[in-house]
Amino acid sequence: MAYMLSAPELNRIIEELAQHYRVYAPCALEGWGTFSDTDIVGYGEVKSADRIVFDKKSMYSFRIIFKPSHVNYEELGMFC
Repeated sequence: MAYMLSAPELNRIIEELAQHYRVYAPCALEGWGTFSDTDIVGYGEVKSADRIVFDKKSMYSFRIIFKPSHVNYEELGMFC
């Protein structure tokens, strides 16, 4: 079964979840692409649906959220 949500409905759901949980989703990591001035899709904490990338595949596994490497990506500004 599939559900269709409008952007305001999805934002409301994310806001409600964010009150008690961290909400992660695929998002654009600006400037972190292989070449200069290119972006990649990775995972980061989101507060609204407008940051979520739905139409591209992520460069990283979602596992990076649960089992991060020794690199602190948040300090590098890599997450949304």
